[in-house]
Amino acid sequence: PTLSFLLDENLVESAFPNHTTTSSVTLPNDPRWNQAWNMETVSAPSAWDVTTDTGDVIVAILDSGFDPYHPDLRSNVWYNEHEVPDNGIDDDGNGKVDDQFGWDTLDNDNYPIDGGDSHGVGTAGVIGAVGNNSQGLTGIAWTTQMMNLRVLSYNRGDAFSLTEGLLYAANNGAGIINLSLTVDGHN
Repeated sequence: PTLSFLLDENLVESAFPNHTTTSSVTLPNDPRWNQAWNMETVSAPSAWDVTTDTGDVIVAILDSGFDPYHPDLRSNVWYNEHEVPDNGIDDDGNGKVDDQFGWDTLDNDNYPIDGGDSHGVGTAGVIGAVGNNSQGLTGIAWTTQMMNLRVLSYNRGDAFSLTEGLLYAANNGAGIINLSLTVDGHN
């Protein structure tokens, strides 16, 4: 019997055409994209079908710091537009001098560069390595703003440095704060 006959005889409650579907999975052209931590496990390619651009979001990365000039990170580094670089003045009045790329709460200076353990670089890469630029790997967000806050050194920090980093992030517009650490404490 035809579909119209079945519908006319009330033998079928409802029917619709059997359309074919395809799934779209956006993959970057970065040669090592799938070597980043668990991109496929967290379904990043499916998320990239929805968006790859979160450029209006500031993600504060409280970790061991990272190089703001790293070729796969530099386009996604948050820049404090209220600070004039290298003039020795706290132009934005936030208590930090020349903090154009973030702050190092351990050394209390404007040089939040990883001191050698590379944990901060790896964390920044997973979050926001520039995607689809034919180099290295890609982060979850292909376009974003990563605020660089060094609160750890060789996987060690303290509550004061962490608190200073949290306050800096909150007071300077971070919409997301990433803490990739554990805290040891006393009962």
